[in-house]
Amino acid sequence: MLGERGGALLSKLWPTSPPAKYTFPRRNVVTSGTTLGSVVIEASSTSGAKMQARLAAEHGRLVFLIRSLADTQPWARKMLDESRAILVTASSEITDRLGRAAGIQRAGQQRQQSALVGL
Repeated sequence: MLGERGGALLSKLWPTSPPAKYTFPRRNVVTSGTTLGSVVIEASSTSGAKMQARLAAEHGRLVFLIRSLADTQPWARKMLDESRAILVTASSEITDRLGRAAGIQRAGQQRQQSALVGL
């Protein structure tokens, strides 16, 4: 479903599917794979936000973790130690990184479009 300014609505479920606990992992796969990055501010070792962070890293997306999370959650510290996440202390760090990532993504899309025109 396209909006006025482009974009799409993505889901692994039918529109008539009711919300259920089993749908959250599917939603996390879609959101982590289609975004430039994920910001995690609170997540226990069994939370969906932790899953979102893991999936985003697996999809090659940016993962931002705040200091209090890194200080209290071993999984968050491990992601930082393995360079699978970025520790942030200010929102400007997130917007700066996402801005650079968006610019890189746009450049790649332009190169791809140029290549397709030549076919």
